[in-house]
Amino acid sequence: MPSDPLPLQLTCSAGVFLLHGDYEYLSEGYYAAVEVELHGLTALPSCADVLDAYNVPVALERVRQAGLPVPEWYLTNDTVKPPAVIYGVHPFARAFRVVYEPQEAWIAARQLSRQGKYLLCYQRLPVHARLIEVELILDRTPETAYAWWAEQLYGLFHLPLAKLRLIETPDGQTFFSALERLPRSRLSTKSRKLLQERLQAFCARRG
Repeated sequence: MPSDPLPLQLTCSAGVFLLHGDYEYLSEGYYAAVEVELHGLTALPSCADVLDAYNVPVALERVRQAGLPVPEWYLTNDTVKPPAVIYGVHPFARAFRVVYEPQEAWIAARQLSRQGKYLLCYQRLPVHARLIEVELILDRTPETAYAWWAEQLYGLFHLPLAKLRLIETPDGQTFFSALERLPRSRLSTKSRKLLQERLQAFCARRG
């Protein structure tokens, strides 16, 4: 391990870990993955995984195909049936809305679709369900109740740092909603410590 506990890149036999936390298209993290792949090395995450992970409907389908639970979801540029979580579907979509009433859903849909120009992805919210957000640190999370999700999603998308949004029902069921950026500058002290531990473990195990 290098002396800097949180370098931007760390090379092990498994590949080159990119620790930017923001791998959005055209970002520094994305171009770092491009450069690693141009040198014939394995980027973690790869450009393909990043593009899939941040596109909500594509990510939902990959998660579903892996046998992991996803909510009932739809693509539309028109009607959204609440209660729902709504995401914009275009290259730089970041915002989302949780809506409970038809008028609220109509306003949010117009905003997120840019007046109907782009598609929306909306997910039905079960009765009394809530949204939760979890930091993913490689294949672990500080929120140990959601450790299974961290392990499964790292195996799918290989994002060293990410924010996971889940739909959780009152009986404790959880469903994948979205993956988003987690810039390392926003990591808590606990998460930074976990990242160092997991990098050491990965390099020792695979080095």
